[in-house]
Amino acid sequence: AAVKSTKAKSMLVQNTGSCVARFRLSCDVPEFSASPSEGLVHPGQMATLELSFSPQCVEPYEGRLLVEYLGGEKTVATVLLRGMAEDVDVHLSTNNLQLEPAYVSLSSQRTFKVRNASEIPVTFSWKQFQDSAEQEAERERLRSDLERMQQLEEAHLEEALSKRPPS
Repeated sequence: AAVKSTKAKSMLVQNTGSCVARFRLSCDVPEFSASPSEGLVHPGQMATLELSFSPQCVEPYEGRLLVEYLGGEKTVATVLLRGMAEDVDVHLSTNNLQLEPAYVSLSSQRTFKVRNASEIPVTFSWKQFQDSAEQEAERERLRSDLERMQQLEEAHLEEALSKRPPS
């Protein structure tokens, strides 16, 4: 599956026993999920289960699907899950985009293309920061600046009030 996308696989299971099979599905790592989370299958009947894989980084993933049978005697079966995340072939037509200077009430623009050579639809957005850590660091810097400005303004106000003659 491509990074930050979801790949799902459906499986058909059949109850070959003589009793109603009640079950609960769960996965031990967040990149894998199973649905429905609970269900029941009557004897001789079938049910469709869906396993999903949603990787966040390019790396191999491994986890376990826990199938908990909810009957008289609680039994848990484990199924090994594996997935490999991969990057998609998406890139810009240029690596460097130089804009002409813009002045008040004027604009500067350039055209480029976003090329998706993969079969996976890709959504993107423009961001000011490379990642959330950089964004959080800038937010903290701005918060600190605001607090410092507030302290200076409060000190200035207190000084002005203390110099004011009493009325």
